[in-house]
Amino acid sequence: SVPLLHDLNSHEGREALSAERAAPGVLDGVSVMPFRLKPGDETSCRALYKPQSPRMLGTPEQMVQRGGFVFSATMAGTVEERANPWLLLERKFEDGAIPVIGDESAVKWQLHLGLGKDFAYTDEGGRTVTLRFVALLQGSMLQSELIVSESSFKLLHPSIAGYAFFLIETPPQRELDLAETLERGLSDFGFDATRASERLAGYLAVQNTYLTTFQTLGALGLVL
Repeated sequence: SVPLLHDLNSHEGREALSAERAAPGVLDGVSVMPFRLKPGDETSCRALYKPQSPRMLGTPEQMVQRGGFVFSATMAGTVEERANPWLLLERKFEDGAIPVIGDESAVKWQLHLGLGKDFAYTDEGGRTVTLRFVALLQGSMLQSELIVSESSFKLLHPSIAGYAFFLIETPPQRELDLAETLERGLSDFGFDATRASERLAGYLAVQNTYLTTFQTLGALGLVL
């Protein structure tokens, strides 16, 4: 709930945040990917209405270069972009549109858009800008947010400093200890740790409920 201004990947940053006071060294060998976050409407299947001001993540350069996740569709035009669609967030459009990545299900069913389509977005200055979907994630745990590059995020929301969303890569046997340490050490910032599998399972549970409901209604329709 309160953005962190220090780097959890560095020893100095952890000390400044007192992140390891409960268990010194627990973050050694752990990779933390920090994102800037603009709170807003969820774009996932848990949202009951069409999002008007979606949650937004500003992706750091190290994530763009690292790559990862599975994509269902992209606007990749080069070998590099096909190998790593995150690079599409750095594409420049002549009309000034800002590249954005979203989860396929969220973009299709919540925003009623698709690959290459535009979304009218209002930045913190009240200006309407165009977000263009350059890639769609497939069944990801990032259904609740739209993803832009960190540089684009700063243009849209220059007043938001620090990082409030993190992807943390850690050995499986250390997940529980790490989560408890971070939640305890960063409690003043409202830090909440959730396993990626649990976050994804929550989305799937809602989707399965919708499917079950539609199947039931379809069966009732056949009976009638």
